Amino acid sequence: MVRSLERKVEETVHHLERKVEKMVHHLERIVEEMVHHLERKVEKMVHHLERIVEEMVHHLERKVEKMVHHLERKVEKMVDNLERKVEKMVHHLERKVEKMVHHLERKVEKMVHHLERIVEKIVRPLERKVEKMVRLLKRKVEKIEESRENGLSFAEERRENGSFFREKSSENGPFFREESRGNGPSFREENRENSPSFREESRENGPSFREESRENSPSFREESRENSPSFREESRENGP
Repeated sequence: MVRSLERKVEETVHHLERKVEKMVHHLERIVEEMVHHLERKVEKMVHHLERIVEEMVHHLERKVEKMVHHLERKVEKMVDNLERKVEKMVHHLERKVEKMVHHLERKVEKMVHHLERIVEKIVRPLERKVEKMVRLLKRKVEKIEESRENGLSFAEERRENGSFFREKSSENGPFFREESRGNGPSFREENRENSPSFREESRENGPSFREESRENSPSFREESRENSPSFREESRENGP
């Protein structure tokens, strides 16, 4: 009995050991399968995460490229706008400079024209004065020549009639000297007025003297100034 029991116990123990071994082996296989399954899942997750990361990186790269392109377009537009503004400013400045140059040229032309008129106003009276002085000098030379000729003829006549006057004065005495002293200047003035040279001189100097006195009068100067084209031009420029 004891042996049979021992055998039974041994058989049960052996059977249990085999069962335990099977169970352990089965559990090991299950654990291996689970580990393998988990590894595969982890690999899939890692791969999926890698793909997600790659997609995110690619998406970010595309976004960055778009932003860079957009910024480049904005910068180009800003540069174009600035260039156009600079061109407009340059064109506006050129027009302003042209207007200023044209205005200055017109001013210079007006000043030159005004100076020419002033010079003409100054030169014309000087030319007239020079012409008058030349005429007066010519007349004076002619008068001197005539006076020299008349002086020579008068000296010859006086020299011829000297003896007669001396005799007559000695006869008439102081009365003749007084009469000759009283009538001397009037007689000389009368002879001078009746002489052809004096008449010619008065005829030549008459209109010129009247013209000169008229030109030197304030009313004539004011009238000539108002009637001058330069004065009319100046009044038109300065008027309303």
